[in-house]
Amino acid sequence: MTVFDSISQIIHTPMAVIYRKGDHLQFQCASPSFTRLVGCSEAELIGTLPGQLFAAWNDSICFKNQGTISCCLNHHKPASPAIQLQLTWQFIEDAEQPSYLIIAEDISAKSWINQLSKSHKVLISGVTSPDFIIQQMNQNYPLPMISGDLPVERQSAFSFIEESETDHMMRVIEQAVNRKQAESLIVRTNIIANVCKLEVHVTFCPFFNGDGRLEQYAFVVTDLRPLTEKTSPSVTLKVLMARNNISTQQLSDMTGISQQTISKLRNGKIRKPQRLTAELIAAELLVAPRQIWPD
Repeated sequence: MTVFDSISQIIHTPMAVIYRKGDHLQFQCASPSFTRLVGCSEAELIGTLPGQLFAAWNDSICFKNQGTISCCLNHHKPASPAIQLQLTWQFIEDAEQPSYLIIAEDISAKSWINQLSKSHKVLISGVTSPDFIIQQMNQNYPLPMISGDLPVERQSAFSFIEESETDHMMRVIEQAVNRKQAESLIVRTNIIANVCKLEVHVTFCPFFNGDGRLEQYAFVVTDLRPLTEKTSPSVTLKVLMARNNISTQQLSDMTGISQQTISKLRNGKIRKPQRLTAELIAAELLVAPRQIWPD
């Protein structure tokens, strides 16, 4: 067993070694996680030119001893429409011939979220494993509505969804996987952080390895609102500020109301503001005052 084989069994990062043969670089060996990612066996990879596998690859990039590029995978087997990779290479010292270690990261899900964020208001985004365990989640507005103390990562996404929604959500997910495309739906959550239930508009997309196996899901939440009529005004205010991507500082600048007053309204220390304050805040959040302070 070579040193590379030993390392690849311990570290599950997709890795491969390429070396210079004549005027070209070609694959010498690859880890199991790398072969799964690109959809080729190690035997198929050996002797293959990187340019045959990676779109926009040019051997001249290895004139530098190390570096990083982003590119698409030229897949040979059915998979998602595009597999975006980030490749990092490092010159291997003391090798018999000029050789480089290639480390690959699948950034397809991240790229999809970033692209969607350019054309949509994305409030929450994240990535889950094929069995829906949350690997990463970001709240993309100035003041998090959900406390950072709430454990989210490494939890099942379905633990936050109302049980009655599960069957419908699974049918939509199955459709997305079969069609290999994004799908959208509106679902109701359980009570979040002992505060309130939410109705969320979520779009998710399945992503696959080069061998066609499901690798992960990416999701974005583009709208949310309190689900119960008895939600406290402070929670409603937090949700509306999140929906409109407005921070306390921004709302203060827009209305002329002090940040201290807005913070106290968000925290429930002021239960109901003066009429003019309520009207100014509601106008900036595009609702009627009674939708925040009904009494």
